Formats: sequence, structure tokens, C-alpha cells
Amino acid sequence: MVYNNVMEVLMFIFDHYDEGKPNLTAKQPEIEDVLEHAGFDDGDINRALIWLDDLVLLCDDADDVPLTHVPGVRVASPEEQQFLSLECQSFLIQLEQLGILDDYSRELVIDRAMALANGAVSLDSLNWVVQMVLYNLPGREYAYACMDGLTSETHWH
Repeated sequence: MVYNNVMEVLMFIFDHYDEGKPNLTAKQPEIEDVLEHAGFDDGDINRALIWLDDLVLLCDDADDVPLTHVPGVRVASPEEQQFLSLECQSFLIQLEQLGILDDYSRELVIDRAMALANGAVSLDSLNWVVQMVLYNLPGREYAYACMDGLTSETHWH
């Protein structure tokens, strides 16, 4: 299944290149070599790097986006409901209620989860997407730290 393999590549990158948001463009040949040596498929590597490049671009556009929350309820579209179980949707709501996700970061998480989806998104995979989004999103360092602490406390990883 493509989703799991690409997700494994992303998790590997996230775990091994956690040294202050690496410039993937500059390090891409090195990263590709490391991933190939680790046994990942070239297609999965390419899809993961494109996904991550898109995430970085979306996060770079967020520099001027304030932390916000508009009162109301976000209802998942029928397409989102196909990929995000009620458990995943509840997880996102809980993260919003805890102040870990705001409206903008929630939408980025949903966008990036849907970009990976080739079937239902698992709670574990959604957790990783949340962490990757918060890690790359300017001004969300505290939210990332809270998410990291919450993850280790609740064993969502």
C-alpha cells in the first residue's frame, strides 16, 4: 500500500533529520542516498520528498497567519470522511480544544493527510502528520512541544 510506504519514508526523514528543519533542496541527493541505502523504494522516496516539499511551501506561506480559532464546528467533507475515521476526526477536535491546533494548522493537517491517503488514514499516521505540520509551521513551536508531550503521555505514536 503506497500510503504506508511513503509514510515510513517521511517518518524516517523526520526521525533522522530533526536538526533544525533541514533544507531538503540542498540535502536532497544526500537524503535520497541515505533512504535508498535504508531500503526504501525510489518511487516512495520521490513521493515523500514531493509531499515534504509541498508541506514546506505551505508552511512558508503561513508566516503572516496568526494563531486563530473561529467559533463554530468544522464538518468534514464527504471525501474527508472517507479517509478520516470518526476516531481521527475526534482526535483533531481534541487537539483544537487543547489549543495545539488552530484553524490554519488543522486545515494543513487535513490537507497533508489527504495528500498521503490511498485508503483510510490511521490515527497513528495522523499523529505523525500533525507533528510534521507543527514542526514545520512558523510560530507553532509551543504547540509542537505540547503535541510531543501529549504523544508520549498518551502513547498515540
